[in-house]
Amino acid sequence: MYSLPFQVMKKAHLHGLRRLHRRSCLATAYVIKEQILETIEVRHANERVYQTALEDWKTATSIPETHPAWSQFHANALQDTLRKANARRKKYSTT
Repeated sequence: MYSLPFQVMKKAHLHGLRRLHRRSCLATAYVIKEQILETIEVRHANERVYQTALEDWKTATSIPETHPAWSQFHANALQDTLRKANARRKKYSTT
């Protein structure tokens, strides 16, 4: 059997290890908590930016005629359509 001082030292050592283990668990939990909070903040910030961009896009595409370059877009679309129609007409007229 161990002597009394050894048992007391062993018990104190185990108590110290438990306290150290508890502290390291708390430190780890604190670090993880901070990382999770940072990740949540970044996600919320990204969501706000996305929602703002989505609203801007919806506004810009709801009435395209109000866009400053609308006449150019419209002219290009008409020109492309005419080219395709003429190409089809030429294709069928030569066969």
